[in-house]
Amino acid sequence: MSAPNPGKKPKRSRKKTKIIRFRATPEEDRHIRKLAQMAGMKISLFIITSTIHGRPSATRRSDPALIRHISLVGNNLNQIARACNRSAKVGDGVNLLAVLIQLRRLNRQLASYAFKNESQG
Repeated sequence: MSAPNPGKKPKRSRKKTKIIRFRATPEEDRHIRKLAQMAGMKISLFIITSTIHGRPSATRRSDPALIRHISLVGNNLNQIARACNRSAKVGDGVNLLAVLIQLRRLNRQLASYAFKNESQG
């Protein structure tokens, strides 16, 4: 037999022995099932979690291609920031119009990728 471990809480039994049943409309049932699926949870866990801790955030599996594109856009943004910082350090002026054009281009790319991902998911 092992000695008690000071500083550690004893494990409480998490065995689920109670069954809770409730009625819902077909629309409520579909909505609950959809939210549970979006959160990546079984319905029972979703209901318990959302009741006790508030609605869990929806977690969806991300498309690897989308992540790659967002990473590329992030790299472009970092390059723009580095160029602006480099110019500011040496006393050169920064062409704000060119920076704004590039930022708008990146914003359009992100919006396009987000729209494509949303329409596919």
